[in-house]
Amino acid sequence: MNNRKQSGFTLIEMLGVLTVMAILMAVTMSAFRGIGKTAKIDSALNQLTSTLRLSRQLAITKTAPVAVVFPSYAQSTNYGLQAYAVFQSGDQVSEWKFMPKGIYIDDSQSLTGNVFKVSLLVGTNFPGLPVDNYAMLHFKPNGTVDGMYPRVWIVEAIQNPDGTLIPLRQVGSETNCISINNLTGTSRIIR
Repeated sequence: MNNRKQSGFTLIEMLGVLTVMAILMAVTMSAFRGIGKTAKIDSALNQLTSTLRLSRQLAITKTAPVAVVFPSYAQSTNYGLQAYAVFQSGDQVSEWKFMPKGIYIDDSQSLTGNVFKVSLLVGTNFPGLPVDNYAMLHFKPNGTVDGMYPRVWIVEAIQNPDGTLIPLRQVGSETNCISINNLTGTSRIIR
């Protein structure tokens, strides 16, 4: 008879621990997977909000109109729904700023107050743009904005060759947008 006491783990115990660790790792990884996508949308919202606030301040400081221009896909396949720029008195005063890859400015006409629906200006020609019909936020010298509470939506999407967007997830009509108070010109992010 062997009186020696054995210590250690059995194969069943080891497999049980490995199974629990695999489940915890899978849950943790799925939680972290969405962080990068949310960070890209947040980054785009913060960058655009900063540009809008600086544009308003520029209009007030220089006592001259300032426009933040958003070309549609039909107007510019290079910039459409992916970029924006600031113009003052007919001159481009900022470089084109691009959204992160896979993030677009939503041009859906069904969104209430969408800048592509309420502020499409025709016949206003700013140098550097391929056409003169485009959506824009027009800050007046007193800091107010044309349009009734215009909004800019940011969406994670895939863009078809014809320029239409296919959102990767359904978003509500009040999320991931920047709302601009037309009476004061102030911007706020709605997440």
